[in-house]
Amino acid sequence: MTDQPTAVSEEPMTVADAYHDANGQPIMAESIVIYIDALATKVYWEQESDPTKLEFVRDWVRQFNEFRENLALYRGLNGGAATPQSPMAVTFTDNVAVTIPLPPEHIAILTALAEHKLPAGLEAANQAHEALNWLMDMVFTLQIHILRLVWGHSRLFRGAVRVGPVYADDWTIIGDGLIDAVMGEEKGTVVPAIQLPEWMVQAYELDASFYKDHTDSSLYQTLGHTKFTAGEVDYSFVFLNYLTCPDHAEYALWRDEVIPAHKDMVIKGLDTTNDSHVRFKFLWTAVYHNWVVADNGLEESLQIDLEDELAARSIVVQSLDKAT
Repeated sequence: MTDQPTAVSEEPMTVADAYHDANGQPIMAESIVIYIDALATKVYWEQESDPTKLEFVRDWVRQFNEFRENLALYRGLNGGAATPQSPMAVTFTDNVAVTIPLPPEHIAILTALAEHKLPAGLEAANQAHEALNWLMDMVFTLQIHILRLVWGHSRLFRGAVRVGPVYADDWTIIGDGLIDAVMGEEKGTVVPAIQLPEWMVQAYELDASFYKDHTDSSLYQTLGHTKFTAGEVDYSFVFLNYLTCPDHAEYALWRDEVIPAHKDMVIKGLDTTNDSHVRFKFLWTAVYHNWVVADNGLEESLQIDLEDELAARSIVVQSLDKAT
């Protein structure tokens, strides 16, 4: 298993859609695969009232149905008899798996980018830039819906985004891409973050070169990089910056309500948690929160005081340009 796309097959195949051949038989397709898990659901389910839980369930279903519908705008297959189809999503309890087939023209270029084998020249760079913009449209859509769930319900999420082969229909998602995403979430993330492949750091280097101001890159705005040690394991990965402001028109709401609410949620978690493993998750989220506040030039009063938190001093959260 890898966390980078595999090369497109040279064997032509007549398909009815991304996940079925012309005879309707299942086939594997290179796809973006997202796996997300809401944290502390058992505790939430034991402590919250039935009306509160029902409100969360309804919003959970609404947000991810909207997410899946929005992603349909960004995927499609070119040429031949290929028929566009919506991204597939499977939800169970507090977990969600989503898969979006990659357009064929993006598979090879993302593979080359991930393997540091992108051909020299402006044409290849432009193709990579186009593929990255397509990918970041998907990531930005995910960011908006996660932010709404975090803000609306004070819930934290952990997950991973991978690129790999899967089969998917209305009821099933199966394949290496999903396995990689599940393992990334369970073993490689640890903290309340949605992890992306580490090769996105190199992707940012290329993408930033297209802008006079590198902070205009969608990768800079929507992704961050973190390094920390949990137990005896060192972690380093790119993650989804769900707390970034989704739209300039919503800036005042984001600054005056979303950021303060996120601060209160994290402080409450630190004040009420004695379990060292759970507390570390909130410490990481506090460091992440403070990075967002500082990186956006917000008032220092919106920072979380971590002066006496020794464990937080080893946690690094930074922009992608600091990770290169």
